[in-house]
Amino acid sequence: MTKDASADDRAAARRTARGTGAKRGAYAKSADRRTEILDAALEVFGRTGYRSGSINEVAEKVGMSEPGLLHHFTSKRALLTAVLERRDTLGAERAQALHGADLLLGLVVQAADNARHRGIVQLYTVVAGEATSAEHPAHEYFTGRYHSFAAIVRRALEEVEAVGGLAADASVTDETATIIAIMDGLQVQWLLDPEAVDMPEVLEAQIATIVDPEVWARAKQDRAARVDAAAGALGTGAPDTAEAPGTSGATGTSGASGTSDLLSG
Repeated sequence: MTKDASADDRAAARRTARGTGAKRGAYAKSADRRTEILDAALEVFGRTGYRSGSINEVAEKVGMSEPGLLHHFTSKRALLTAVLERRDTLGAERAQALHGADLLLGLVVQAADNARHRGIVQLYTVVAGEATSAEHPAHEYFTGRYHSFAAIVRRALEEVEAVGGLAADASVTDETATIIAIMDGLQVQWLLDPEAVDMPEVLEAQIATIVDPEVWARAKQDRAARVDAAAGALGTGAPDTAEAPGTSGATGTSGASGTSDLLSG
């Protein structure tokens, strides 16, 4: 009896393991499919906006039927929310790890990263502009995003001010609004004429006017050292922008409002 019971237990365990493995495989495939859908939705919404972009067009891009897509995202609104939130969580975590001038420098690094992801910048710019209407499904999202991003910039400036690194005539409140406005405005200009606008260069020039040169230089040196250390650990000399806070959603066009990535990479 004991021997038979033991054999039965082992057989049951094998069946359970096979079933669990199948479930894990199905889950992985489903996650991969969701990623494909989000990539396609980003492209469609970024090109035509949320109102004009259709679920059917997104479905066609990934070789699915509309009902099949709605199995993964129950509505067009749910799909938009998932696209917008996709890059936010990691970015917010990165922002929490940065402080003061290092955090402000992260905004510059993120501006450079945004220049390599036109589709994302375009998505935030187009949809954030639409979302200024209180009836838009993403209105609440972008309003919250703006306040979150403004709080991050304000914290960075307050930390710089606390160590005596902020210009005497600089107001944290005014400079927070100015940085957000510059980031949003630069992204619109860049979308219209990428060759005429260097987003990170212009943003850094502005921040450098209000931060003590020594404090700013030290932040750049510290970051360069971290990038070098990370590159050495990976066995590559490629620079890493991952730790830079994203800048995609403040008001509606760049990272603060619409900035493509609330602090993501």
